Amino acid sequence: MTDTDFSQKIMSAIKDEKITLIPRWRFLAKDSIFWFGFLLCATIGGLAFSVVLFVLTNNDWEIYDKAESNLFVFFFETLPYFWLIILVLFLAVAYFNLRHTKSGYHYHLLFVLGAVILASIFLGAIFCVFGMNHDLENVFRSQLPFYDVVASQKEAIWNRPEKGILSGYIAELDKNEKIEKVSSSVSFDLQDASGRIWHVILVTSTVLRQKFFEDGSRVKIVGSQIGSDSFQADEVRPWPVGLRRLAPQLVSP
Repeated sequence: MTDTDFSQKIMSAIKDEKITLIPRWRFLAKDSIFWFGFLLCATIGGLAFSVVLFVLTNNDWEIYDKAESNLFVFFFETLPYFWLIILVLFLAVAYFNLRHTKSGYHYHLLFVLGAVILASIFLGAIFCVFGMNHDLENVFRSQLPFYDVVASQKEAIWNRPEKGILSGYIAELDKNEKIEKVSSSVSFDLQDASGRIWHVILVTSTVLRQKFFEDGSRVKIVGSQIGSDSFQADEVRPWPVGLRRLAPQLVSP
């Protein structure tokens, strides 16, 4: 059978079976959609990874003994499970999209999986540098009422005054617009996550881990409960606002 006869046979079969040829542009469009899906999911995975990194980096590991009985329990209680689920979900979808691109099936499973993970880590590192991880968490915290419950137990952990840790927003300063140093006894009212008002007392030995605090500042306090609604601070910390601001200077009393 010559090439001409073979071609004619193929064309006859196509005509008899009423087979419709698929245009090349449809294959290109499908491939582009899968590549776009991969990039989109890898980007979302990178954002999730950056938030996970942010939470773990700012997890206050040194106070675990005040929050829990051991480091193991503290670690699993403070894991950002919400973001870990988002990360795994979008890594899986990114892998699916990359695998279904024109050349994706040629590569080994571990190669494709590694490429997806590395892409998310790389993007996540970039998001961390620009502080987008904290901005994203703030958006979720303000827009989703259930976020604090499912995302992290950090607020709950930092509201255990009987164990010497307390957090919230400075509601009203006592005769001061800002707290810049503690040269004498200073106090302020603090509203915790449950809305309860605490009277916080700072003494000359209290360490401020930020240049100043003012009304509305969100803080974490290490110290001791000295009354039903009173707390003496040994140390006042800012609530983290991004990886680029992790090392505020100590203010000497």
